[in-house]
Amino acid sequence: MMFWEFIENKYLPQLLSFLEELRKREFLVIACSGICRNPDLPEKEALREAKAPVNIPKGYEYRFAERDLRITESTIRLISEKKALAFGLPGAPNKLLILDIDVNATFLMAGLHELDRKTVDAGTLKQLSEIVQDMELEDAVGKAQSFLTELGFDFDKVYIEVSPRGGMHIMLRLESTHDYSLACNIPGAKSYLDNKLHGYVVAYPSILAIKRVENGREGYRIYYYNKESSVDVWDTDFFTRYVKAVTKLVNLFSQFALVYTASTSTKGELRYTRVPDRVADLVSKLPLDLALRFFYRCCVAAGCNKCVRYYIEKLLRNEPWEVANPTYPVKTGRGLHFVLENELLGAMWLLGFSEDQIYAVAERIRYKDYEPETPPTEAAKNIIRYGERWLSIARKGACPFLVANELHCRPYNPCCPYKLTFRISQLVASKLDLVIAILKSLLRERTSHANC
Repeated sequence: MMFWEFIENKYLPQLLSFLEELRKREFLVIACSGICRNPDLPEKEALREAKAPVNIPKGYEYRFAERDLRITESTIRLISEKKALAFGLPGAPNKLLILDIDVNATFLMAGLHELDRKTVDAGTLKQLSEIVQDMELEDAVGKAQSFLTELGFDFDKVYIEVSPRGGMHIMLRLESTHDYSLACNIPGAKSYLDNKLHGYVVAYPSILAIKRVENGREGYRIYYYNKESSVDVWDTDFFTRYVKAVTKLVNLFSQFALVYTASTSTKGELRYTRVPDRVADLVSKLPLDLALRFFYRCCVAAGCNKCVRYYIEKLLRNEPWEVANPTYPVKTGRGLHFVLENELLGAMWLLGFSEDQIYAVAERIRYKDYEPETPPTEAAKNIIRYGERWLSIARKGACPFLVANELHCRPYNPCCPYKLTFRISQLVASKLDLVIAILKSLLRERTSHANC
């Protein structure tokens, strides 16, 4: 079924029927674009554009229990005319506390469910990272829901939906201005939880459609919201019955944000470990594609496979990376491309890549729709010239692979506080025998292929 045929015949009748139920109950709903027609935007930015409101006047202020139902009428009209494809549900006007949980928090809750823990400290962080590094999103969502149940959220009474990227919306009714005052004081936790009491969320059964070009053909990728609870949003339970559960959840995310930030801000001199010369000599003799496979297998052993897979696959196929170039979040303004290249080539240097191999990898690094701010060969030159000293240029903050993958909605490990170079250095320092075993395995495979 073609995209617009699906919209006309299947999606819109279901959405308009649901909106009619909301109108009967005098809900305020706003029209959202629901579509991004720019195929070149990174996935996260494209989804943000698709969530943009269509019929909210500039400066519109959401007030508790105050609803201009003309906006709801306008929303239904715009959607029936296909001028908008999704709706947004505001919090305060509909007397709803809306907790917007990010996909990072979903994986965090899934990891804590596996550990049977309800608190986070520095010691828990490494365990969480190891548990969620290979966890699939669907599995993480299921475990996170179990964790919410353990905290006291009843899926038979509380309206909960899952967003397209694996985050969640929890909605609770506010009975009085006192409840509203309590809800106003619920803090968010950056990258984990947002209190949308005075905002809105795109809600089920909306979809978001992102234009993409694949194999020369244009089409739309559809992102769905899924209802997970037994009740509809208008029958969700009251906030007063879940104050304790909400407080535990908010405290947990705030606690994790503090522990994670402390763990990613390295102070003082950081020492790295490179493979011995005897190992580097063997690695330097590998053909480039085999060296890249060696690197990827070491990343698997270090626990970084999920984060680097896309980039190594593109290098092996000599295809450009799709990575936007925002400023990397450190005090010295650096583009994400620059930091990403240094992190990748630095990790390869730690594993014994030769000067020629590092330059050869740098020459394969290209970006879709971006001219590099500095040629990747400059990063190679600095790694070769300065070695370990150069690896410290951006050691504070999150791993650039995590930043890039989060921006483009690719798989990554949200609980990992370590950079790729740090992980590889740890692998070399504590498990050199494993690095050598990986290298020998590849050399045996190469020999057996050559003899066939």
